Amino acid sequence: MVAKMVSEKQRDMTSAILLRVDVCAGEIRASAPLAAMNSEELHQTRVNVRKLRCYLGIFRSAFDPSWVEHMLNELRWLNLVLREVRSADVLEARISEICLNHELTDVTPRQFVLDHAQVRIDLVEALGSVRFADLMVDLKAWDPFGEVLRADVDFGELLKKGRKKEWKRFKGVTESRGSDLHKVRIFCKKIRYISELAEEVQMKDHPRRILKLRAIQDLLGKYHDSVELVIWLQSIAAIENVQFLIDLEISAQEALADEFRKIKI
Repeated sequence: MVAKMVSEKQRDMTSAILLRVDVCAGEIRASAPLAAMNSEELHQTRVNVRKLRCYLGIFRSAFDPSWVEHMLNELRWLNLVLREVRSADVLEARISEICLNHELTDVTPRQFVLDHAQVRIDLVEALGSVRFADLMVDLKAWDPFGEVLRADVDFGELLKKGRKKEWKRFKGVTESRGSDLHKVRIFCKKIRYISELAEEVQMKDHPRRILKLRAIQDLLGKYHDSVELVIWLQSIAAIENVQFLIDLEISAQEALADEFRKIKI
């Protein structure tokens, strides 16, 4: 149990970390059932699902391996269902903005409307499924303080090692700056969550680095949304005069990529 940790400092750090992991799981339980009705609840659920997956990955060795693998699989499934709706919502908002700004009417393809409706139906069905109910039960029943396998597990050390490893991976994937920017964004999210957790438990970190990671994530988020928009615009290019919009978005992507390249990692 946590109370048997070999030092006061280790025990306090472990308790602080596990408390935040538990809070993350609790926020998923609170927001996930409302995700189909409220876009903000959907967004917050996705963020916390990604965070919990990240935490379980870092502290995997402290818990039962089969249980961790099961939870990661279920959280991965939930994230996939939520991602489809979130992506469709963001794209629809961009489409509406484009139509308004450029006086385009009735350009949303019927298939997009049908697909958007279908992913929402899929989300409602997923949130009403036995699988989702079981996941909520698992998260409610999970007591991270009681699940630690060994009394000598040093969560502070695991967090330090995880932060060092993920920072190295993030720097590696950004070195060429010619790599897939979507992949860079994924790595950026992970090291950001780890760094924010370290900051929350008062482990020494670099506040400026966290701010930089947030800025990079926002920048690459805009890039990703623009890529998705171009894919949609290309799908209607045969029936609508939208090539100028495609050109504008591609120029915007190039500008965002250039802005990213100027950031010193």
